[in-house]
Amino acid sequence: MNATHIFEELIQNHGYKSSPKHFGQKMMSLRMSSLDFPVSISTNEFNFMSEFVEENNLKRGYEIATGTGVSALAIGLGMKNGGKLVSMDSYIEENLGLDYNDEDKEVFVESRGVESVNHLVEKFGLTDVVFTKAGWSPDDTEKCIREVFNDPLDFVFIDALHDDKHFIQDIQAVVPLLADKFAIFMHDTHCLGEKSKNFLMDTFGKIWTYAENCRYPMGGWNLGYIENVVPKTAKPKRIRV
Repeated sequence: MNATHIFEELIQNHGYKSSPKHFGQKMMSLRMSSLDFPVSISTNEFNFMSEFVEENNLKRGYEIATGTGVSALAIGLGMKNGGKLVSMDSYIEENLGLDYNDEDKEVFVESRGVESVNHLVEKFGLTDVVFTKAGWSPDDTEKCIREVFNDPLDFVFIDALHDDKHFIQDIQAVVPLLADKFAIFMHDTHCLGEKSKNFLMDTFGKIWTYAENCRYPMGGWNLGYIENVVPKTAKPKRIRV
């Protein structure tokens, strides 16, 4: 199903509204009607990730952080034939907006975001695919993944705190868990500086490639990805995928 149709369905029947920060249908993003934050991925990003996951037969995924579940829905639809996605978030953004830091590492399990993700999972028949977890990266990453599966990861989506320190921590948390064949998607790459780029070069020998039609201002929030490389500084568990 095309993302535009899904987004229209979410607006009409599931308590979402179009974010004001978009440019027509080429970059529609969503937020819940009662919340200013978080804002979802765009339609282009939704389509690209979902199709990428399905076409590459990626089956064991992890994302941090889903917000209200639109990205989890995209990935889950791509994994619907035998895949599993662990979708972890602290749900702090909807409660504290953008005025927060990670020192307290509070987790809001009673949140609209949790309700929304679980609602979308049920609505689109993904209860055996998408598993919601509440926690913080990197502290809770491996624990939450292992509560669902023990296989190495072949897909990761990072959309949490957008700065070098936290991005690097998020990557470090998943590197030991990666399969030989994998893709790591990164949202809002314009927020990342030279420290992040140098870290990626040291670890993977490359930085991200921009996803097609997923760059601001006409397609998305600068969605990038790294795929099919073996980390230089880590020894991920081996698996045939």
